Amino acid sequence: MSLVSISIVGNIVRDPESRQFDSGRRKTSLHVAVNDYNRTTREKSAEFYKIEAWDRLSDLAGKYLRKGNQITVSGRLSLERWVDRSGKDRCTPVIHANQLSLPPRTGVPQNENQNQIDLQRGSGEGEENEPEDLEKENEKEKQLLEQFSGVFT
Repeated sequence: MSLVSISIVGNIVRDPESRQFDSGRRKTSLHVAVNDYNRTTREKSAEFYKIEAWDRLSDLAGKYLRKGNQITVSGRLSLERWVDRSGKDRCTPVIHANQLSLPPRTGVPQNENQNQIDLQRGSGEGEENEPEDLEKENEKEKQLLEQFSGVFT
């Protein structure tokens, strides 16, 4: 088995779309543009990626991310193949996120070691958390919400 791991930095081009399935799992989809500039030809271009975040990471992405935010995404790359209306075969790169990093919010004092806030997927599925762990997680989430309750630049 082989994996293609990828990290990108780009801008969210539309608000995230969240969905909950009958199984209880949650998914948030994002669309990110990664801009490029070719110095030789002086042409600007952009590559677009679909990002899928699941479960806990999905919850955090749905709460804190909006259109226009800059974001760093790390995860596994796959290709979604489809046929457009004219019958032409198309392909969309999809990143199954395991980490989302947000840029720091301006105007909020930060220590020198805190350049970004990382939102990471939980380590296992269906794992039970101790009540103390849940309380710590909830407190951490409240702190993130307080820090990021505004517009990112």
